[in-house]
Amino acid sequence: MSDEKMDGSGHVGRDRIPLVIDRSRWYRGLGEIGSALLRKIDGKMCCLGFASLASGADPGEIMNVGAPDGSVFERLVPEGMRVGYTESRYVETTSPIPGERIVALLMVLNDKEWPGHCRGWSSIREWEAAKEEMVAAGLCLLGFDVEFVDVQPGPHRPVSILTQRSFRILDNMV
Repeated sequence: MSDEKMDGSGHVGRDRIPLVIDRSRWYRGLGEIGSALLRKIDGKMCCLGFASLASGADPGEIMNVGAPDGSVFERLVPEGMRVGYTESRYVETTSPIPGERIVALLMVLNDKEWPGHCRGWSSIREWEAAKEEMVAAGLCLLGFDVEFVDVQPGPHRPVSILTQRSFRILDNMV
């Protein structure tokens, strides 16, 4: 845990990693079929694909891969946020929200299609803006400082440190 530290939100993490998500290359809202960390066919990525590259993954490691695992997952999720068996011993997370849960929620949120007017979203533009805020919140908890670039779907402010309450809102929306 040499490069890990407590950030201002009380989460165990590492140095913050700047992350730019280019909306023109962001594959989202089209359901889970066809989604990948990095799609070979068109070079588009899900939110975790952008984060995987920012945390040091090689494009070949994530090409046409549906979910981060192995060394990609280890670079994506700080050690203090992982839970499970490592080197034949059980590891308890020191984070209030396990990294595995954050990654799973981000996968669902990234691929979730616009629910339409029935859930209170007046337009797809409003849904996309809310989705960006929720994705940024989840990635922030993993130690990323997120910025979206390209065509603006709505107002966005960079997210740096969020509380556990903010993530509960994300958890309840997906």
